[in-house]
Amino acid sequence: MNITNSLNKQDTFNAIVDGLGDQGWKQSTNGDGDCKYRGEKGLKCSIGLVIGDDLYDLKLEDADAIGLSRLSIFRDTHIEKYWPMLQDMQTFHDLALLTALNYSELREELERLAKKHAVMLDDDILLLEIQQEKRDAL
Repeated sequence: MNITNSLNKQDTFNAIVDGLGDQGWKQSTNGDGDCKYRGEKGLKCSIGLVIGDDLYDLKLEDADAIGLSRLSIFRDTHIEKYWPMLQDMQTFHDLALLTALNYSELREELERLAKKHAVMLDDDILLLEIQQEKRDAL
């Protein structure tokens, strides 16, 4: 998905789910293991997945998530509009990695988040099973 700075809520949710799945649910870090919006090997965190290339700057890596949400460059963008959902998706991703959620748990949590934020979980989410298997194999 081409990330613009005017995604609607559904597209923002889809970009995160699709992006995390495409990268095998891996965490975005630097060489020291610190979380990054955009890390090594092209990996991105939940929030990093929805920061368009035109707004991304390496200096953003110095901002924590709360500070990032308050930056003027994100005013009136999907980053600002859907910030609670972005925070929940970031926490979900971190939890999924920390607890090694299996496919059914992953899907259940995504369904819960979709309902909480009034978005739809695509039927294509069944592809998560394949993506989960890729993650398990790594």
